[in-house]
Formats: sequence, C-alpha cells, structure tokens
Amino acid sequence: MVFLIGASLVQVGFAEMAGGSGARDFGSPANLGLGFLVAVAIVMLHRIGGGYVRTVSIAVGLMVGFLVALISVIPRP
Repeated sequence: MVFLIGASLVQVGFAEMAGGSGARDFGSPANLGLGFLVAVAIVMLHRIGGGYVRTVSIAVGLMVGFLVALISVIPRP
C-alpha cells in the first residue's frame, strides 16, 4: 500500500519539479536544473552522511534549492 501511494505521487513530483502544472515556463531548463540540484543534494547527503545528516537530508536539500532559487532572482547591480 505504501508503495502504491509513493508511485502515485511520482507524477505530481515530476510536474512540480518542472515548474508546476500550468506554469508559463513549465519544463524550462532552469526549473529542471533546480529540481535536479535538490534531488542530487538530498541523495548525496543521504549516502554520505551519518545518522542525523540522513535524517535532515530532505530539509537541507530543500534549503539548498531555496537559496539557489533566491540568488537567481536577486537583481544584480
């Protein structure tokens, strides 16, 4: 049952990774790259880290993605 719930959420996850359903820039390289960066950060932290790092790997991966997205929208002088 848990597998079926996870499998049904994959489609939603990929749609959100591409920018969200209905977005004008759906599937843009920037959206996909940011989503891929978050996924890689989570997997790397989970594989390399110990007990506590594995526990917070998702939160840290999301923070990495948030900071990269924030930096990309800050206007440059």
